[in-house]
Amino acid sequence: MMRKDTLMYKRSNKLLFFALFFALTSCVYAKDNVKPVKNTVQASFGVAKGAITDMFYKANAMYEYGEYNKAIYEYKKIIDKGWVSGPIFYNLGNCYFKEAKLGKAILNYEKAKRLIPRDSDLESNYKYVKSLVKGGVGEKKTGFINRLFAFFTIDELAILLSVLYLVIFCIIIASLYIGWIKRYRLFLIIAILIVFMAVFVAMQGKISDVGNEAVVVKERTDARFEPFDRATVHFTLYEGAKIKVLSSEGKWCKIMRWDNKTGWVKKKDIEIF
Repeated sequence: MMRKDTLMYKRSNKLLFFALFFALTSCVYAKDNVKPVKNTVQASFGVAKGAITDMFYKANAMYEYGEYNKAIYEYKKIIDKGWVSGPIFYNLGNCYFKEAKLGKAILNYEKAKRLIPRDSDLESNYKYVKSLVKGGVGEKKTGFINRLFAFFTIDELAILLSVLYLVIFCIIIASLYIGWIKRYRLFLIIAILIVFMAVFVAMQGKISDVGNEAVVVKERTDARFEPFDRATVHFTLYEGAKIKVLSSEGKWCKIMRWDNKTGWVKKKDIEIF
């Protein structure tokens, strides 16, 4: 289990008007729903960046010495001060794995995947840890578009939407002066809009997952038909299983398993991310 040593923070005129209006309004909608990663890693409470970097390397050193609980404490201190990055969550996942806490390890690997989805070390470690989960992690089925953009972050997709919008705008302007662009502008705009819609759907899917996914962090928990202790058990979940949170009621959460079975589990047995 390698740790990360770097701190990443980590066709007519009417048709043309409609295309431009749709692209612009979609970009505005996307920006209103996306909180860029670079904002989430800025320090709150006036903590200096240098101090955060020192804390990060201190935690790394504790990991190297095998003091995993102390390393976990230091990494969580960084997060509590308002700094997050893929390497921090990746290292936390490694620490929890070393402490045989598979649920916490998977939870932090999942958080890291949202920030560094193309990291090969993360992918390798996560794949191994998932193989140790009793009954499997339970990956949800995703559509073609979501699989196509699975290795992009929300930030990257938002940037891509903005770029596509600018391309459409440039095509419209250029078609006023360049003959061959004017001849093909309808085809070009339709093609770009198709890509735009695909990116938009993928980004919205990722946004909808935030705060609605969870991992079982207890050794085992029973999902019941109703939200009280004496209700009949529907199925059992084991540490490390991924689930979707549908709603909550008191100390209970209604969840859905990968096979679409639903049940009520205690909030203390899962962690939402």
